[in-house]
Amino acid sequence: MTGQRVDVAIIGGGVVGLATALAAASTGLRIVIFDANDSPAASESGRGIHDWDRRVTALTPASVKFLESLGVWQSILDTRRIGSYTDMIVWDAEGTGQIQFSASDLHIDALGHIVESSITTRALVHRAEAYPNVDIHWNTRLEGLSIREHDVALETSNGATIAAELVIGADGGRSKSRGLAQIRTREWRYHQNAIVATIKVNPGHDKTCWQAFLPTGPLALLPLAEPDVCSIVWSLDEDLSQRWVDATDDDFLGGLNRALSDRGPRAIAVGARQVFPLVQCHAVDYSRGRFVLVGDAA
Repeated sequence: MTGQRVDVAIIGGGVVGLATALAAASTGLRIVIFDANDSPAASESGRGIHDWDRRVTALTPASVKFLESLGVWQSILDTRRIGSYTDMIVWDAEGTGQIQFSASDLHIDALGHIVESSITTRALVHRAEAYPNVDIHWNTRLEGLSIREHDVALETSNGATIAAELVIGADGGRSKSRGLAQIRTREWRYHQNAIVATIKVNPGHDKTCWQAFLPTGPLALLPLAEPDVCSIVWSLDEDLSQRWVDATDDDFLGGLNRALSDRGPRAIAVGARQVFPLVQCHAVDYSRGRFVLVGDAA
């Protein structure tokens, strides 16, 4: 597509970039999305401890309304892999403070839904592909960006040059487009990592989220679609998190159950663990000329 002009170019084909494209697609604008990664693979359909995406998203009722407006919520529902939760229990592990939220108090069916990130992404991709005015280019990196008075010139890794009237940077916290646009950031490290994993619990999660505020950092148990399977996010200091990632399954489960202090269900099995650094990064400016930032890129 060398030399082509488009109305909107979006850098990043994740949940934020795809949702942004769909929000504008009905206007008839010519939209192109570039993403450095492969096209998302088909979502997992198994129900075993190793068959769940370790990265999940909590969708609020407002998020569901937005996804409905994009025409993707029903396809997410059809996967039957949604962990709807009706209650949330939060406590301070060093004191007696505890609070509980319940959907019944608000006269709604659920407080929210835990959905695997891969499920949401695939639903958005499928919907975007149905629009003739939306093109997605996978395995295509942004190599150059020049903000001009009336458009933004882009160069990609496949040698293409594109001019767009608006460019949206949706390529995450380590946004390359933000750097090429010369937008500065404020960044600081927490010197902590988040461990994410899928666990099997007994008794079942009963459509409840649990969150403990521990001296070492917060720990959350998030219910998945199976009644005895949860996703966990456990924030710990860097050295301690690595120790738990490297621990045997039995040792990890023992440490996890001690941290829960019998407030939630007991963890009896764990899948593969993954660790992510916790870093705060905030753009000094959200836009520059015809270039704007959305999502974690901002």
